[in-house]
Amino acid sequence: MEARALHDYVAKSSDELSFRTGDFLNLIDLQTSRAEFQGRTGYIPANYVELMPNHWYHGDIPRQHAEQILSRQDLPRGAFLIRASENSGGPGAFSLSVKNTSHRNLVEHYRILKNQQGQYHLWSETFFSLNQLVHHHMQHSVSRDTDLKLVDINFKEPPPVETFPAIATYRFKKEQNDELGFEPNTLIQVHVSVPGHEKSNLDSDWWFGHLQSHPEREGFFPKNYVRVDDATRHKYRLNL
Repeated sequence: MEARALHDYVAKSSDELSFRTGDFLNLIDLQTSRAEFQGRTGYIPANYVELMPNHWYHGDIPRQHAEQILSRQDLPRGAFLIRASENSGGPGAFSLSVKNTSHRNLVEHYRILKNQQGQYHLWSETFFSLNQLVHHHMQHSVSRDTDLKLVDINFKEPPPVETFPAIATYRFKKEQNDELGFEPNTLIQVHVSVPGHEKSNLDSDWWFGHLQSHPEREGFFPKNYVRVDDATRHKYRLNL
């Protein structure tokens, strides 16, 4: 998490950091007030800085978890989060994960680099803080291959989804990215409605759902490839 210095501070021991008013520091541990600044780590007085929390910073989460979060159907292209880097850089190293639905990999990952002056950058432009980097790339693409700008969103939990169980009768091999493949006897949770998708209506020939064993795997499938029990059929007046 970033913090901005409210006052100048001169380190009083070798394990402390010096900084000036207006400097941006990265807090590594909130409880001990351990921070990173200009490539060095050390302790700082907590009352000399103000926290700058951001909903897009998700801390120490793995790459796979970031992909699950950003793959949500209700998030737009350009939705993003910043996380602690898994593979390099040590304390204060970050990665940027961005949803790109036009790319064969739904979520792209960028390593946020740091120069010797402690400035952040993806490409040639440098920034004193992650906030400045994010603001810049809301106006300028993070990618050199396509126009992909960051879209600031609040990661609120989606509303509860009403589902009912169904069992696969046949094998279905997905042919489109938004489809759900499965094998016979796979347990599927069918979504009663999916906002924004016309073919999600239960009266249509295609349903939307996710695998019971892997909720992150979701998509559309032909309804005649699954079966439901009589109680569910009557409750939702299903025409199967």
